Amino acid sequence: MPKFDKFDGLTYKQSKFVYEYVIDFNATQAAKRAGYSEHTASEQSAHLLGNVRIKQAIQALWQESVKDVDVTVQQIVTLLLKEAMDDSEGSSKGARVQALTQLGRYKAMFTDNAIVNVTGLDVKMREAEARIAAEQAEQVADKPEPANKGE
Repeated sequence: MPKFDKFDGLTYKQSKFVYEYVIDFNATQAAKRAGYSEHTASEQSAHLLGNVRIKQAIQALWQESVKDVDVTVQQIVTLLLKEAMDDSEGSSKGARVQALTQLGRYKAMFTDNAIVNVTGLDVKMREAEARIAAEQAEQVADKPEPANKGE
């Protein structure tokens, strides 16, 4: 008997995959822990994640699991700072770099795209377009009409 509720429309193994996936979001490992073959777990996990019912079950389980989590931004930042500064025995450089990266993202220190201030840009564009249209209209009005060759 399963230690979890089976999701409607999913098999026992698929339901187990959903529960295992939400633990660490590693699809291949979740497939293995759910009982899929070691040799095909990678392919199976990709197939499983493409299943709409499985996606819905993952979303529902994730929403349910985080519903009762009461954590503040300050608590997360404090823990990231602690990890970033931990150079004691057993800590890893990779964990420190990852914590620093997350802190940098939180503080918007690293940007992949240029930030452009577009306040009022649409008004200026419309004004420029209106000036160009007016200039073009003047040029057309000033242009003499071709003489009729048939007269």
